[in-house]
Amino acid sequence: MGTASLVHLEQLRRRLTTVVDLPDEEWAYAAGHYRHASFAPGELLVSAGSLPRHSHFVVTGLLRVFYTRADGQERNAAFVREGNIVGDLAAWVTGAPTELSIAAIEPTETLMLDAEFADSLLDRHPAWRQLRQHLLERLFMARREREAAFLTQTAAQQYQTLIARRPWLEQRVPQYHIASHLGITPVALSRIRRRLRINPG
Repeated sequence: MGTASLVHLEQLRRRLTTVVDLPDEEWAYAAGHYRHASFAPGELLVSAGSLPRHSHFVVTGLLRVFYTRADGQERNAAFVREGNIVGDLAAWVTGAPTELSIAAIEPTETLMLDAEFADSLLDRHPAWRQLRQHLLERLFMARREREAAFLTQTAAQQYQTLIARRPWLEQRVPQYHIASHLGITPVALSRIRRRLRINPG
């Protein structure tokens, strides 16, 4: 963990300004509290059972968000690439220990922000509250989309929808991680992919 570079901070600022109108003085106040962090493939950013202490803006790399069942099996809930903010916002809001884990798939660099400091921003300017509301809405919509897919689509349809919306997944995410996200075995995913190549329509 170290000092955040100006290049990375500017990348984050550009991302935030696509969501909220953030005054210069508010950005200047917050920018100095971001810290640079690096994670090797497989390294955890967040571990289930811990209290959420940071949010991360992914500068480069790729992460997976996953849950671990009682039998030790992992189920991937989401994949997060560069340009996005990740953390367990729901646990952050409630103050409860997180039920999820977040780990790097690729070598990953992030800008990390302390959760308590982020909470203190909410009382400074409406833009920070608008940002949190935006993140909560995105979280809600992603979970609703995933739930609807599980309830209304076959595994093959879920795979097609997933790749149509996020075509970069096939190049960057190992197939066994995609299979885990779909709730099927890697062998079953291979069969689906083979059938789709034969019958793309």
